[in-house]
Amino acid sequence: MSRRIAFLLVALVAIPTSGNRFAQLLERLVGGGLEEKKRAPQVSPLTSDDVAHYFRTGDLDELCWALRDYFSRTSRQLGPVDGLLPLREALVAKGAGNTYASAYKLDHDIEQLEYVAKRNATVKAWLDEHDVLGRFRRVRARIPPLEALERTRGLWGFRPDDVEDIGAYYNRAIHVPDPEPLGQYLQVMSFEGADANFAKGKPVVIDDALTPAALDQIRSLLLESTVFYETKMPEQFGGYVGAIVEDGLHARALLELASALQRAMPETFRDRPLAYLWCYKYDSDYGGIKVHADEAAVNVNVWLTPDDANLDPAGGGLVIYTAKPGAAASAEEYNSRGDEFARELLEATDYANVTVPYKQNRIVIFDSALYHKTDDFTFKPGYENRRINLTFLFGKMRRGDGEL
Repeated sequence: MSRRIAFLLVALVAIPTSGNRFAQLLERLVGGGLEEKKRAPQVSPLTSDDVAHYFRTGDLDELCWALRDYFSRTSRQLGPVDGLLPLREALVAKGAGNTYASAYKLDHDIEQLEYVAKRNATVKAWLDEHDVLGRFRRVRARIPPLEALERTRGLWGFRPDDVEDIGAYYNRAIHVPDPEPLGQYLQVMSFEGADANFAKGKPVVIDDALTPAALDQIRSLLLESTVFYETKMPEQFGGYVGAIVEDGLHARALLELASALQRAMPETFRDRPLAYLWCYKYDSDYGGIKVHADEAAVNVNVWLTPDDANLDPAGGGLVIYTAKPGAAASAEEYNSRGDEFARELLEATDYANVTVPYKQNRIVIFDSALYHKTDDFTFKPGYENRRINLTFLFGKMRRGDGEL
C-alpha cells in the first residue's frame, strides 16, 4: 500500500460518511473495475441533456461516476473549501445557498440529523464531537417569527455568529449513503395496462408499485441523505426542502428505479429517457407547490410516507388539471410563475382536474405539461411523518403543438 493511500485511510476515520471527497478519492485510488478507467475530471454539472444521453445509451455506470465525481469536487464537501468548486449561482438563486436559511429548513435539518444519529453510531460520534446539533439549534433560536421577515419573505440571512456556528456544516454533505442496488424495484404485476392507460391521455395511478424491499430502501435513503439543500421563501412558495440530481441526489438506487420504470412501461418511455429527478419533503405548517407545469414529457411522482401519517387520507396528493401552457409560453410563465399565468387557461376549463390522494407506495404518472399543484395536506408532526415526494422527469415537454 502506498504512503498516500495509507494517509487517506487514516484521514477517513474522522469523516462520518462515504459521501465525501476523501472517500470517493480513495475509491478511485484502490478500487477496481470502473476506477481503472482514465477519465477527465467532471468539473461541470450534468445537465438534463447529459442525464438523458446516459440513459439513452444505458450507461448508468458512467452516469453514476460523473454525478459522484462532480459532487465530490464541490464545496458541499466537509472541511476547507479551498480548491473546491463554488456553489453555482443557479443553485443559490433556487434556494440552495449556504448563507441563508428558513426556520422550517433548519427544523428539517435538526430533525434529520437527530434521525441519522439514532441509526448511525459513527455519524453520531462525529456530530457530538463537533456539537453540530447544538450549533444548529442555536441558529434556529435566533430566527424571528415569520411576520418579522416580511422583507425577505421568510428567509433568514446569516449573521456573523450564525456563520461561526454552522458555516462549516450547513448545506454540507454530512451523510450521503449510497446503498447497493436491489435486484428488483417494482412489482411488475402492478403495472399491467399502464402503457395503454397513459396513451389515453389521463393520469395513471399505480398502487403497490415498489417491492417491499425497494420501498424500505428508497424511503430510508431519502430520510437519511443530507442533500436537501434547497429552501423556499415561505411567504411566497410554501414550506418544503428539496434535493436535486446534480447536487447530491445521485444514489445508484434512484437511477436503477428510474431504469426499472422504463422497463415496466416501454411504450410510454420509448424515446423518452430520464432527464431529471428531485425530491421534496414538506412541512405541514406551510403550503405545498403551487400551480405549475414541468419541462418534460412524462412526470412520475413516487409517494413514500406511511399512510398513518396522512391525517386526511382523501387528500394530500396532487391536483392535475386538464389545461396546458400555450406553445409560446416561457418557462417563467408555466413554472416559476405558473400560478399567475395559468389562471386564465384554468378558468376556461372551469378548473377541470383529476385529484389523486396521497398514499404510500403509490406512483402517479402523467403528462408533465399539464398544470398541476400539491393538494392541501395535513400530516402528523415528526420527521418520519413528513410528506415525501420523489419526482422523475422523462423526455421533452409537449405543449399545444407537440413534443419539443
